[in-house]
Amino acid sequence: MRRKSHSVLSGRDTLLQAVEHAAHLLPMQGPIGVFIHHNTLHAFEHLPFEQAVIEASRLFGAEPYMTEAAYRTELARGRIQIEDINFVLGSEPDAVVFPGLMRRALRRAMITPGVREFDAATILWRTEQGDLARDFRHAALRTLFQACFDRTVVHEEEPVPPRPIDEIIHPWLIRLCSVFLDQGTAYWPMPYRERGFYESVRELLSRRGGMFPKYLSGLDEEFRRQKNGAFSATDAVLDYLEAHNPNESEWKGIIQSELLALPGWAGLMRRLEEKPGLAPHEPVPCSLMDFLAVRLTMSRVAARMGAAESGPRENPLKTEERRRLSRTARIYDRITAWTFAGCMFTLAALIHTLGSTGASAVVVTFGNWFAVHEYRFPLVLMADRLSLPFLVMTVVLSGLIGQFSATYLHRERGFFRFFVLLDLFAFGSLLAFAAGSFDLLIAGWELVGISSVLLIAFHDHRPAAGKAAQIPFSGWLPRAMEGPTPSSAIFYGGISIHAGAYLLLRVQPLLAHMRVAAVCVIVVGLATAIYGTIVGRASAAAKTSLAFASLTQVGVVFAEIGIGWRSIAIAHILGHAVVRTLQFLRSPSKEPSLSMRSPAGQGIE
Repeated sequence: MRRKSHSVLSGRDTLLQAVEHAAHLLPMQGPIGVFIHHNTLHAFEHLPFEQAVIEASRLFGAEPYMTEAAYRTELARGRIQIEDINFVLGSEPDAVVFPGLMRRALRRAMITPGVREFDAATILWRTEQGDLARDFRHAALRTLFQACFDRTVVHEEEPVPPRPIDEIIHPWLIRLCSVFLDQGTAYWPMPYRERGFYESVRELLSRRGGMFPKYLSGLDEEFRRQKNGAFSATDAVLDYLEAHNPNESEWKGIIQSELLALPGWAGLMRRLEEKPGLAPHEPVPCSLMDFLAVRLTMSRVAARMGAAESGPRENPLKTEERRRLSRTARIYDRITAWTFAGCMFTLAALIHTLGSTGASAVVVTFGNWFAVHEYRFPLVLMADRLSLPFLVMTVVLSGLIGQFSATYLHRERGFFRFFVLLDLFAFGSLLAFAAGSFDLLIAGWELVGISSVLLIAFHDHRPAAGKAAQIPFSGWLPRAMEGPTPSSAIFYGGISIHAGAYLLLRVQPLLAHMRVAAVCVIVVGLATAIYGTIVGRASAAAKTSLAFASLTQVGVVFAEIGIGWRSIAIAHILGHAVVRTLQFLRSPSKEPSLSMRSPAGQGIE
């Protein structure tokens, strides 16, 4: 019995020493009234500076020096010279990595400009295309890549890394710390705070009937066990350590890693434990040991309930279905390129015909689709000086979106459906702009509307439809952003949103003789522009903000048409369509909350 008591006493001493040592590494910030510089290396002041930086980076997981990208930036702008690199490489020993590749050549190729990082999606995409090796500019990098690639064995099923315990417990632990340290701003005052962090959390979470996430199921039972055993915070920590690692010599490293996993909150607890008066309003009994006891109790339950089980992280690169989609994407890529070339050749021929003959329009008649009594539905296509700019815009932007989508969506399950609808949209747009009659224009208009609705609902969201989105018919615009980024770009950045302006341009001679109608167009356009500007500036989402920016520009175009500035309106539409399409395509990189796709297809120099 005495031996056991001596062991417990020894374990307590070891624990207290480990906690004190780890506390020395925690940031010592606390609630302050004025800004005071904090030395993040205060725990390493006994070491030379460079060694202190390296040691701190090892413990805190920080970067001791600038990133390689930052050094390459300095090299590109001349702060670092090529001569400096050659001097350093010349002082290093050279060696043969393998036949055809020397160490010095490899180092120089990796350091000099043109090298950039790339991810698994890019490697797989370019490898499937069969041209990844050609993307490397330096011969040394091509040799290295080919040698590594030849030794690569692709496994369809790869083990998924275990889900980190910190990922499970940190959301709960952060919320508990914040409400415990609350100084009067929280809506809910945490009960039992006067007992300290560990006892208040234990009392709160040990009640029966609590609801916990999957990996924390049973946390209430664990706290009840500790409560029934009259555990103190130190007892709870010792209970965890003795159960998971009886070797006391390793406790120091365990305690250090646990506290440094969430150093801000641990440091704040320690600071308020030493100086409770730093709390601006209401001092609370803080204790680093309490914090550690709660953290380790959560870690124990998370590990016991299967935190090491694979998380829901599927590898999107290795399934046979998505490999098949990648191969199909290459086919669509080539089809898009050839279709684009054919359409551009046709438009060039039309432009040449109009320019050489001096005709006002080229009209092609295919007869009537059907006739009912005296009504006939004529199939007439017309290319004139108004429709040609819109036809060129449609072909160019549709080709650009098609090329982009083949890479952007090449692993999506709805890939085929997307391209069918995109082709239907492009056909409807060309039909509307080249229509030689209002009957055919309306048919193309409806094709654009149907394909727009179906593409907006690509991810099974509630769809909306429309063309020019002028007040008071612009409420659908934010919902229309729910489709894939390429469809948003071509609809509300490039083509669809300008269809209403095209229709006004087509009837603009009538507006010139109907001043009331022209004034109405001007008023509606200006009101829409003002509305779009105000709402767009208040929008947080990148795509929604761009949509309202498009609305603003189209409103200005309406005003230009109403005034009679026909040529200015056409130039405005063309310029705005190109710029806004590119902005929409780039919008996912400006919105981190979205599920982003890797920039597949980028070359590696």
